[in-house]
Amino acid sequence: MRAGLVRSLVTGSLAALASCGQAAPQPERIAVTPTSIKQGQDAAPILARIGLKAPPSAIVEYVRQERGMDDNARLILLMPAGEWAAMQATPPLDAVAPDRYTANEATLLGASEGAWHPSDEPAIKGAQFNLPAATYLNVGVAPANEGRVRVYLSWFET
Repeated sequence: MRAGLVRSLVTGSLAALASCGQAAPQPERIAVTPTSIKQGQDAAPILARIGLKAPPSAIVEYVRQERGMDDNARLILLMPAGEWAAMQATPPLDAVAPDRYTANEATLLGASEGAWHPSDEPAIKGAQFNLPAATYLNVGVAPANEGRVRVYLSWFET
């Protein structure tokens, strides 16, 4: 009888120790898949959500939007420098004077990845804008060819 009791205690103890090494059940993870919009497609709905309107001559070079707990979007627009200056004079871009854009603020656009390439622009300058409803907009501007500028917009919720 004593041997049976010892065997039960040992077996129970070993089972308890073995279960300690097992991983606890993990919470269910929800996969968030980016919704990519093809290059050159109309970016107007995203710009409207940000509170911007691009000039009709602007060329959309890149658009990417991700939906999730905190939505975000990235756009690259190519436009004449004069039209960019006019766009900067409208809200919310008028909150930061053009001469206040800096190379340091442009780093907020993040690293280059595929068609998104702000860190490859040697003369890029940027600014950050606090927008309503806990959203932010990072803007970078780099000179392009033929009197145009390449405008990087990175909008996100927090």
